[in-house]
Amino acid sequence: MEGTFLLGDTEILIPAFFKTGATVWLVSGAFAVFAAAWIAKTADEARRGVLNGPKTLLIGVTATVAFFVPLAASGARLELAFQAINAWHSFQYLGLVWFVHTVRQERGLTASPFVARLSGTGRAAVWYYGFCFLASATLLLGMLALSKADPFRLPFERYYYMGVLSCLLIHYALDGWLFTVSGFRSARAERVPYAALA
Repeated sequence: MEGTFLLGDTEILIPAFFKTGATVWLVSGAFAVFAAAWIAKTADEARRGVLNGPKTLLIGVTATVAFFVPLAASGARLELAFQAINAWHSFQYLGLVWFVHTVRQERGLTASPFVARLSGTGRAAVWYYGFCFLASATLLLGMLALSKADPFRLPFERYYYMGVLSCLLIHYALDGWLFTVSGFRSARAERVPYAALA
């Protein structure tokens, strides 16, 4: 809002009409409403005996860390807080996706031979994390090549964030799928990937 959130030398822009103190209150209010709704939902699930403990713990810890890390930065170097949270959360996410695929394989629900090879403990876990590393390295090399060709006349940071933010958008879509569809009573893991794993 104050133009001080920089990634490298690049300012993270928001529309001018959001650069007001009211934005802080609106975002804070929205966060408070969603946090209260989540707490009420969690309490209701616990009361009914259908609480998914690991999922609830993951969401609670992640939201708490994401809330307090920027506060710890005291407004200085927010980009480091942002990067630290993203790096930490990406490791959580890699583990979560590996766990889901491993559970699906154990239940005989993995149809793809490629996914089956990356699912499970031992050597499969090494293959999974190796594949993730290879995909990340390929993405980084692609961003380096794009910045070297520089078709848009941009600094490297902008090419870098084109790649990183694209992955974040995919992650948000998977979050929505994973944490929404798995809560549907009619969802069955046999028919809907990532559903009903608890």
